[in-house]
Amino acid sequence: MLFISNLIAIYFLMKGMIYKISFYLLLFFLGCKPNNNAKVTSDNPTPCPENSKHPSKDLLGSLEGFDVQSDTTALIFQTGFEPGTKIINQNKNDATIIGTDRTFKNWNNWKLHLERNPKIGYFNIQYQGGNANQRLAEIVPDPYDPNNNSLKFWIKEPNVDQDVGRVQANIYNNKCIKKLDYSVRLLLPSEFNNVKKAPFRIKWLTLMEFWNNANWEAEPNQFRITVNLQKSSKSTDSLRIGIRSQIRDHKLNKWKDPHVWDYMNSTFAVPVGKWMNIEVHFVEGDDTSGRFILSITPEGGSKSVIHDITNFTHHPNDPNPDGLSHFNPMKLYTSKEVIEQVTSTGSLLNVYWDDFRLAISPENIESSD
Repeated sequence: MLFISNLIAIYFLMKGMIYKISFYLLLFFLGCKPNNNAKVTSDNPTPCPENSKHPSKDLLGSLEGFDVQSDTTALIFQTGFEPGTKIINQNKNDATIIGTDRTFKNWNNWKLHLERNPKIGYFNIQYQGGNANQRLAEIVPDPYDPNNNSLKFWIKEPNVDQDVGRVQANIYNNKCIKKLDYSVRLLLPSEFNNVKKAPFRIKWLTLMEFWNNANWEAEPNQFRITVNLQKSSKSTDSLRIGIRSQIRDHKLNKWKDPHVWDYMNSTFAVPVGKWMNIEVHFVEGDDTSGRFILSITPEGGSKSVIHDITNFTHHPNDPNPDGLSHFNPMKLYTSKEVIEQVTSTGSLLNVYWDDFRLAISPENIESSD
């Protein structure tokens, strides 16, 4: 009986081997090669495709008249917040902008040209908490030109955990953005003279932020670049632009100090009460190929390159960086102390934005044709 059982086992074993050999012979004749080492994990995300089609021309537009640092990006969206655009869905946590800015001939619709671009996830305005009496984003007339619209962010009191204030534009869940250029006009109104008079140093009043990758997502290798207004003296002093990058400590659940890199331009005083045009150029790369350039042109003045950084723009340990996943092109985020420094005089902490134009790298996404 045992002999017969062994014969049956050998029969099925040989039969299985014949099937397996036949399968590999079929793959060979079809020109396929099985990959026995293939492994997909959260630490090794699928990289951006290298040979996919470029997006169609109706997505790209033209860079004519757009002063950017790189000829490898293409304009996808522009707005001056003029009639035809409006903020909707104001609630406790967020809002959004819809419509078409008809002062531009093309690339001017928030849904069609921004959110439906294959590389862009979604746009919204985030508060995180509070109510319309504490903070808000509004499309309002330019304080110096009532015929021109602008986007105003204001904070009256901390709206997040009674500790910080936040109003920010989110462009999140993006795909394979290896290079990015954008320009936006910014006005720090006269209330920022009170910020300059603060009897304490200011390390962070955030105006822009770039996440590669984000800590609120289940993404490995979390890394961010933050653009801040800073004041280095406890006495009255000018405001400066500081830029730093950090990685996330997963065990301690906080951003690490010291930073990966940290720079502050101590020679350029950020103007108050005057519009300025800000240009940002981002290239994903390591400590030799990563680039972050920020330039400012005050109204009526000449352009100054505030920071020209060659360094990591992704987590140094990321084996497969896959593009800038999230960024805040316009942001007002700061501490309770800074907010109260302004509101103690009966004013609001507020900034104005205008003429936002965004260009991204066109490679590595499929055509919409």
